[in-house]
Amino acid sequence: MDGQSIRVSRGFAIAAAKGMLVLNAAGNEGSKAWYYISAPADADHILTVGATDVNRQIAPFSSRGPSFDQRVKPDVCGVGWKSIIINPTNNQPQSGNGTSFACPLTAGMAATLWSALPNESAMQIRERIIRSAHQYDQPDNEYGYGIPDAMKAYQMSIGTGTKTTCLTSLKRGVYYENGQIIILRDGVRYSLLGHTLSNATH
Repeated sequence: MDGQSIRVSRGFAIAAAKGMLVLNAAGNEGSKAWYYISAPADADHILTVGATDVNRQIAPFSSRGPSFDQRVKPDVCGVGWKSIIINPTNNQPQSGNGTSFACPLTAGMAATLWSALPNESAMQIRERIIRSAHQYDQPDNEYGYGIPDAMKAYQMSIGTGTKTTCLTSLKRGVYYENGQIIILRDGVRYSLLGHTLSNATH
């Protein structure tokens, strides 16, 4: 769960490096033996979403962080416990549980926010969502940075040099260089196939 060992997580990181705003459910392992997030929730530069109820209580099943390399996970949380959904069989309302309910709810917020701020990058929108969360200053392994606030995210002022915007300034991550996908890990640059390119850092 380091974001780069499992192929699907690397794929999600590549999508983020291409400019997509990628969200993924944290997983429903919180009350099971595994307990932690699962791939691709460990991917770099995506928004991993855990689940709460409408009263901000963390769902017992919501997978916990951190990632293996100690990044904050989940990133944020949304309502995914006792969620009101429509039964596709009879079209009647019912309740449902899962981080897979919390994630699309948060994705809807992200899409609305980006529609309101179309000139910003995916990483800037991600930054807004994280900074608007209710425990941004004190993240933990249950809520991550917390539950985001759409209006606060829209109204806040952020610069272009935010902590998640510049992928190539990191010691690890996935980015593009001269049309080639580069995986940066502990200062070593690798090709998509895992071949060492150089020891230069960015």
